[in-house]
Amino acid sequence: MAGEKSSQTDANGWTPELLKQRRRRASLWRWHWPGLSACSFWSRLSGSAKTWLIGRCNMTEPDKHNAQTDMMTGRNRRTAVGAAGLAVLMIGAAYAAVPLYDLFCRVTGYGGTTQVATAAPASAAMREITIRFDASLNRDMPWSFEAPAQPVQLAIGEQGLAFYEAHNPTDTSITGTATYNVSPSKAGIYFSKIDCFCFTEQVLAPGQRVDMPVSFFVDPEILTDPEMDDVKTITLSYTFFKASESARAEPASPRG
Repeated sequence: MAGEKSSQTDANGWTPELLKQRRRRASLWRWHWPGLSACSFWSRLSGSAKTWLIGRCNMTEPDKHNAQTDMMTGRNRRTAVGAAGLAVLMIGAAYAAVPLYDLFCRVTGYGGTTQVATAAPASAAMREITIRFDASLNRDMPWSFEAPAQPVQLAIGEQGLAFYEAHNPTDTSITGTATYNVSPSKAGIYFSKIDCFCFTEQVLAPGQRVDMPVSFFVDPEILTDPEMDDVKTITLSYTFFKASESARAEPASPRG
């Protein structure tokens, strides 16, 4: 029996089957990496790479499962951080969009947004234009709010003055804020307000009634715009909304 066993193995204890497998692996290695032996490949690896390979080969199935779990956890954590950052960026963009849109409307007159000026031009043009007035309330605002009944006709560039009337019929002080625009909307860029109750919040005490002035003019530049040749009348509109901080403000000066 001992003689049979020795005949089936070489001096190193390799059986013919094991030798055949070793030769097959060596031929595959040379086919994939010609001229590179396993020993030279191993010698070219860094110390950390050798340590990783040895640890990987010696890793048990539970260890491999834990490593894969850690890898997935790290990937999920990076995904969550990225999603949170994107959400913060979108929220910031939403908050920034409001003042940017307001600035765009003021610069371009988009949507009938009017302009703000410190004074009317020194001289007015010969052409006249009619200014009409409109007033409305948000459904949550309990005030009454009325526009001047009569339109104003003035020369382009001439300063005009009108008074809106507001009344608080309730038994509590209420703070209001007004939004405004003009129609046709394309005239907004040429309609300038010098002074207006819409620039600040207005507070009316219980039962108080006030006249609210607005001073304005139409910019003579309107005469150089061919798209404005058909504009003979401009309507100035205000809408009052109920503000949220009524208790902090002081009532407006009483009507006199």
